[in-house]
Amino acid sequence: MAAVSNYEPLEKFAEGSQAAVYLRKHASANLAIVLSCLALIGIAWAWTLDRATFERAETVANAMKQNENLALAFEEHTIRTLKGVDQAISFVKSQYLEHGLKLDIRKMIENGTVDAGLFVLIGITDERGNLVIGSVEFDPVNVAERESFKFHRGNNAEGMLIGKPILGRATRKWVVPMSHRIDKADGSFGGIVFVSVDPEYFTGFYQKADLGEQGAISLMGLDGISRATRIGRKGTVGEDMRATRTFSQQAKNRIGSFLGGGRLDGVVRFLSFRTLAQYPLIVTVGTSEAEVMASFRERERSYYMNAGFASAMVVFFAAFMMAASSRRKLAVEALRDNETQLREAQRVAKLGSWEWHVNTDTNIWSQEHYRIFGRDPTLPAPTYKENPQLYAPESWERLKAVVEETLRTARPYELDLEFLRADGTRGWLVARGEALRDATGKITRLRGTAQDITERKRAEQAALDQFKLAETIFNHSVSCFIVLDRNFNFLRVNEAYARACRREIGEFAGRNHFEMYPSDGKVIFEDVVRTGKPFETFAMAFVFPDQPERGVTYWDWTLVPVLDEQGEVECLVFSLNDVTERKRAQQVLEQSMRQVQALSERMMKVQQEERDDIARELHDELGQTLTALKVNLQMLEPYCADGEAEDHLTEALMITGRALEQVHSITFDLRPAELEFLGLAAVLEAHAARQAQAAGWRLHFEAAAALGRLSPELETACFRVAQESLTNVMRHAGAKQVWVSLGLNGAAVELSVRDDGKGFDADKASDGLSSPSLGLIGMRERVRLRDGRLTIRSAIGRGTEVRASFPIEPAGGREPDANAQTQA
Repeated sequence: MAAVSNYEPLEKFAEGSQAAVYLRKHASANLAIVLSCLALIGIAWAWTLDRATFERAETVANAMKQNENLALAFEEHTIRTLKGVDQAISFVKSQYLEHGLKLDIRKMIENGTVDAGLFVLIGITDERGNLVIGSVEFDPVNVAERESFKFHRGNNAEGMLIGKPILGRATRKWVVPMSHRIDKADGSFGGIVFVSVDPEYFTGFYQKADLGEQGAISLMGLDGISRATRIGRKGTVGEDMRATRTFSQQAKNRIGSFLGGGRLDGVVRFLSFRTLAQYPLIVTVGTSEAEVMASFRERERSYYMNAGFASAMVVFFAAFMMAASSRRKLAVEALRDNETQLREAQRVAKLGSWEWHVNTDTNIWSQEHYRIFGRDPTLPAPTYKENPQLYAPESWERLKAVVEETLRTARPYELDLEFLRADGTRGWLVARGEALRDATGKITRLRGTAQDITERKRAEQAALDQFKLAETIFNHSVSCFIVLDRNFNFLRVNEAYARACRREIGEFAGRNHFEMYPSDGKVIFEDVVRTGKPFETFAMAFVFPDQPERGVTYWDWTLVPVLDEQGEVECLVFSLNDVTERKRAQQVLEQSMRQVQALSERMMKVQQEERDDIARELHDELGQTLTALKVNLQMLEPYCADGEAEDHLTEALMITGRALEQVHSITFDLRPAELEFLGLAAVLEAHAARQAQAAGWRLHFEAAAALGRLSPELETACFRVAQESLTNVMRHAGAKQVWVSLGLNGAAVELSVRDDGKGFDADKASDGLSSPSLGLIGMRERVRLRDGRLTIRSAIGRGTEVRASFPIEPAGGREPDANAQTQA
């Protein structure tokens, strides 16, 4: 026993059965009348006219009832479809608000998150009307002039807008647009989410209900514009229906039926319309008067012929009786057709009906009721005593209780039940029932309806599961979560926050956050409430007033406002992560880095001072001594003009000359004094040329003409990097050609030393897997101290390039930046 929102389908089923009984009784009465009228031709004609009038009215009534049933089913089909569309739009909107332009609707369709069977296109526009996301490939499209976009931009009303049919720019198909407004975080207009529904999806109901060759079905807006219309096999959209009788009738009554001419094709039809309560739409179902009345008019002609024959010849009595029997058969068949259409309407609406005879414990089920429970309709319906096998135990207990209550009080019931199908699967239905009394007032029957709501229940369960998951994350997250009202009173805290505060969760209930933990951060909280915009900060310092022994703690935290339907801040979600240990470790590391950098700078300075001292000693002492020795040896040349002494003197002069050159070279390496007089470009070119001559390279040197003079410190640093690079080429590269360039790049000096030697694995040299040379370390440190950038590119067999970039500094130099970048 179970059921839908009213009992009209069951009542019509009962009326059909009563009509069959009535026809059988009326046929017997007609036979008696015919026998009595054999003597009176006038009575025969009176009966014929009465019969024709009766059947005309009955045929019209049956057609109207059939149309009303189909209009009801079409209404439920339309509402169910629109709710599905509304839910899909709302879901896509929520995902867009969460993921923004990263949202992939096509992926959602592919993995089944969104059922695209209804939609030609699902799309999202920005506030300017540009299509930014779509379920199909699309060219740039702007819909700012569309009616739905203008409506949402000018109105912040919630709910789905059902627009007039349009020709889609992306799909080039006629569609019915349905859309939701998107609000930005500050409540301003952010665009729309829309779907394009094929009008055929609504008028496809025509295929499920036999409306004849000239039948009509229409879905019209309260604005008088057709969303979807089908007349016969032809479908149309967008007609202006305001001049139709349907449009004028619905202004007076929500539901109605009438006989009228078709505005589009002039065909007269029986029309039934229903105005949807939830949406500004009207559904209309119509059947052609000519098709509905065709069988009646055929019978009407036979009536008159039979009456004429009866008037002329009584001998044709037998033939008259056969015609009467034929008429009764046609009436029964018409009734059966009506019952078939009722069953089809119930199937479309997933609506089953039942009737229980209490005294005999027998049930009558409709075809759809059998289908819902998955049972064979050729078998008798289960009795009330067998009902426990149809429901889950808990649902059966509730159903049994309300049935017993209804039998006592005649009070109708309605409840959700979990039922069991014949194949063992489970589902949910809405069950409704009412009591019927006999002539004595005793309750002898219960009747009702059942609607399969399994899909809706599954959606509700999925939403509940998501809520439970969110609760689990909130309660067991290692991050601290707090929910505050707009006045910063605690609403909820999780275990992690209570542990971080070294309190019990119950201590926070009803208390104000800033009364417990006063801080300057209250201004930030007030600003978030005022603007409705979230706030995020990192490593915010905080001292617990009730636990000063903990010292300064540091927190990464985020404050997110939750807005109500009016866009006002309803509450705040406050999430925190304790980064105190990380912050303290970072402070220690930064202090160590500063110390190391200061030490490195001092070492470089001391090293340069030592180089200068050694170079000065070599030049002033050893250089002078060797020069004096060479002069003295030259003075001996006149006395050693012949013989072996001349050879020894010449050799001594050569050795002394080479020693002077070596002293000069060492002095230059230690302290290139020429930098002070000649500048970086000239000194570097000369040094590279000497190295090339010694190593046998082919040198390619290039220096920018606009380079000019730089600060002494910068010229020295740049020369030392080039010097070390050339030394490495000489020692390790085995190169044949070397390219040295010196130029300007904006406000920086660019130095490049490149060779075609054997190269090395630069990645290993830079990731710590191999020990870098002291020369490479020195180059990096010199570049860092000048706020520069060092890049080394090399690969085995492909040569090496050392590139250094130094910012141009004013004369007199500047202090080095500890954050200068180096890269290998």
